[in-house]
Amino acid sequence: MTERDIFMKLFDFSINTYYLWKKQGRLIFDLLDKYFSKEDLEEFITTGKVSRYEAIENNILTNHIRTTEILKFFSISDVQKLAKALADSLRKNGIESGSVKYLENILGMQQFIDILEHILVDRISELKQNTDEQTFKFVIQDFNEKVGFDFNEEDKPIISHILDRYKVYNTLYNLEKSISVG
Repeated sequence: MTERDIFMKLFDFSINTYYLWKKQGRLIFDLLDKYFSKEDLEEFITTGKVSRYEAIENNILTNHIRTTEILKFFSISDVQKLAKALADSLRKNGIESGSVKYLENILGMQQFIDILEHILVDRISELKQNTDEQTFKFVIQDFNEKVGFDFNEEDKPIISHILDRYKVYNTLYNLEKSISVG
């Protein structure tokens, strides 16, 4: 399909109107050229949708739902119990590190989420290395069994986002506190 054919189908106008609009330099041509490939427009004419945009929309919806699930889980969970479960899961899988000791003395959800994010990063590293090493996979599985949730490496961006929100909130809270004291 030529560009002319695509535009004639999209706008349901004649070849004369196409050339007139082209000559007038209508912005719609620039918009469609900039944000849609020829294949996108042909797919839309044929199917009524553009699959690459549908995938983005579905991903956004999925992330929103998953973020809500994780936030709800955190809001109803006791951070000390989560920290103990994660520390036990690390020990069970042969990891005795500073993170384990840190988890035993954890005070708040932000610190817990920070450690969880590091473990998910370690799991992603395992996957990228393409080895048989599965330590962090087993840590996450064991932790999930203990707490009744289903964290996985795909949650890492969501966990990072939640952690960033905690940091911003705490910064604003501390700033407000210092202003009111000052």
